[in-house]
Amino acid sequence: MGGRYALWTEVAPRLLPQYPLGMGYCAVENEDFAEHTDHVQEKLNHMHNNLLQVTLETGVVGALAWLFWMGTAIVVMCRRLNVHSKDLGPRLRIGLLCAFVGLMLNGVVEYNFGDTEILMLLCFLMGASVSAPVVRNDE
Repeated sequence: MGGRYALWTEVAPRLLPQYPLGMGYCAVENEDFAEHTDHVQEKLNHMHNNLLQVTLETGVVGALAWLFWMGTAIVVMCRRLNVHSKDLGPRLRIGLLCAFVGLMLNGVVEYNFGDTEILMLLCFLMGASVSAPVVRNDE
């Protein structure tokens, strides 16, 4: 009852085209899902997927902005693996990248972006990955 499969295959294909500009941040309610399937848990108000939920709340433009933000974060983290740093060791930089990738993978089956603690953790990982002074190899 209320599995992710029903949300992704029955609800999302019907709701997303209905709201191309989004429903509004935190505006999604259980009744919106219940209109499109009988297989939804009581009180459930999220899609159990970061990208689908961001798209539903903020529209295609919001989803593109979110993808750009997360894509930029992972590119920056990967680039930081190749530079020497005074304070962050290579293992810590790899750990930061792995933690970020883990949260992104978890976001495929959970809506963790809407949870304040997870959002703060994402921001911490992004900030920590770029905060150390950099010493380039050519210096």
